[in-house]
Amino acid sequence: MKLYSNNVGNFFAQTALVAADLANVQVSLEVLSKEQQNDKDFKAKNLNGKFPLLELESGELIFESAAIANHFARAAPASGLLGQSPFQTAQVHQWTEFTHDKLWPAVMPIAMACLGHTTVEADVHAKNVAALKAACKTLNAHLADQHFLVGDNLTVADILAAGSLIMAFQTVLDASFRKSMEDVSEWFERVVGLPSFVRRCGYIRMTKKAVRHYNPNATPEELAADVEEPDELDDLFAEVVEEKPKVLSAGAQKAADMKAKAKADAAKKKVKAPVIAKSSVMFAVNPLDDEVDLDALFKKITTEIK
Repeated sequence: MKLYSNNVGNFFAQTALVAADLANVQVSLEVLSKEQQNDKDFKAKNLNGKFPLLELESGELIFESAAIANHFARAAPASGLLGQSPFQTAQVHQWTEFTHDKLWPAVMPIAMACLGHTTVEADVHAKNVAALKAACKTLNAHLADQHFLVGDNLTVADILAAGSLIMAFQTVLDASFRKSMEDVSEWFERVVGLPSFVRRCGYIRMTKKAVRHYNPNATPEELAADVEEPDELDDLFAEVVEEKPKVLSAGAQKAADMKAKAKADAAKKKVKAPVIAKSSVMFAVNPLDDEVDLDALFKKITTEIK
C-alpha cells in the first residue's frame, strides 16, 4: 500500500501512519512534488484534491485520514484499535466525529493565527481559544476516571484526537491550562509519547505560556513578552558571552590586583592534578519511513561519520 502526501510534515498523513504502525500494517509514504501532484493521471485518482490519499494493492483508493486510520485498524482486528466490542467500535466513531467536528475546527484557526499565516482580531482569536478549551474540557471530564477515550486500551479515537491537539498544546494550551485540566493533559502526553507517535511526529514540546495571535503592529515590548524562558538544555550549545569588565577606581583596582596575585601565589604552592571535564551528547536518529535499512544506517553512522 502507498500513502500519498504533499509534504513530510502533513499532520493528517502522520496520524494515519501512527495507526498503521500500531496495527502493524506495512505502508510506504510517497511524498509528491508539485509537479507530481498536478500530474493528470494522479489528479484523476485524487478526487477531493487533498492529502493524504491511500492506494491499496488492488488500486482502490481511500481519502480522509480518519477513514484511512480506520482501514488500518480494521485490517488488524486483534490490535483492538477499533474497540473490543460493537459498542466500543461505535464509541470510537463517536470520538472520531468529535475530533472532526469540534477539535480540528477549533485548532486550525488558532494555529494559523499563532504561526502568522492569517491575521485576526484579538477578540476573534480569544473566541477561538475559548471554543478549543471548551472542547478540551469535554475530553477532560470524560477522561476523569479512565486512561483512554474508549475502554481500557488505546484506539483510533485516541490517535486522531491527540494528533489534532498537537499544535494546540504547542501554542495556546499552556502550563496554566494543563494544571487546571490535568486528565486531558496527562492523556495527551501519554498518547503522543508512544514510540509510534514519536517515530512519525517527533517529541512534542508543549508551550509554557500561550502564544499570542500574529499581530503585524505589535510593539517590541509585546513581542519580547511572548518569548519563553529557555530550558536548561536549550542552552547546551549556546555561545558563552563574556560580561564587560567593570570600571574600578585606581584604589579599588590596586586592591583587586593584590588579591588576584595572592590567590595565584597560593595556587602555585598547592598544585593539583588537572581535572579534565567531560560531557556526553546523545543524538537520536529517526528513519524517514519504514523503508530505511536500519542496519545500513547504523553502519554508516558508526564507520563513516566522524
